[in-house]
Amino acid sequence: MDKEYLLRMCNLLDYGITVNANNAHWYDDAIEKGYVEIRKPKRATKFFLTDTGLEVIQPVLYLYIFRKYYFTRDTQLTEDYYERYHDTHPELSAWDLLIQYHVDKINEYDGNKTQKPPRTYIYFVANLYKYSGRKTEAGRYYILVYILDMSGVMEIPTLSNMDVISVPAKEKILKKSGVLPGIATEIVDCLEEAEAIEIFHEVYIRVNLPISVRTKEDMEKGIKDLYEGKQRITEDKAIN
Repeated sequence: MDKEYLLRMCNLLDYGITVNANNAHWYDDAIEKGYVEIRKPKRATKFFLTDTGLEVIQPVLYLYIFRKYYFTRDTQLTEDYYERYHDTHPELSAWDLLIQYHVDKINEYDGNKTQKPPRTYIYFVANLYKYSGRKTEAGRYYILVYILDMSGVMEIPTLSNMDVISVPAKEKILKKSGVLPGIATEIVDCLEEAEAIEIFHEVYIRVNLPISVRTKEDMEKGIKDLYEGKQRITEDKAIN
């Protein structure tokens, strides 16, 4: 079956597509074959995939996920390259294939000898886990991003360590580094506080930071503060 034909049906995942005068004919063939149906769940009449349609699109779902969710600027990862990468990992699901590619890139990190930590890839893996409905795993990677940001390691050049960074430089790094609001929001959204603290300890032990301007205790307190802030917002809303 034509790959683009199947990929066009993938567009009906999640919420379907509203039927209108311009697109009413788009899925005539798929409807005839039983892959697509028209339903009106609420106000709008929409195209939806049938169970048969969901089965039929599985062979190209990895490519649909790639086209829709791949945002990292990596010149190596063209669609042709990704097709070949898929051929070497036929056992992986559509989501896990794109996750594995970025985990492979993360594993290339050499401890700041020639490159900074692969924060972009780590953040993207977190997003992919979130999009695929696995919040705990997403939270694990968001916490790894949090540790990198809080440590200040993203603010130093490669091959640097705290022994050769002056006190004023350390203070400058301390001011420039810290948790970003978006990361804080993702952690709180994905994890309950107790779970976040537990995962923080697990991840921190495994991370070999070349430098850190904050202690482990500072970072743990920072996570607790995220949830205290959430509690204050909840209480304010209740009062208002």
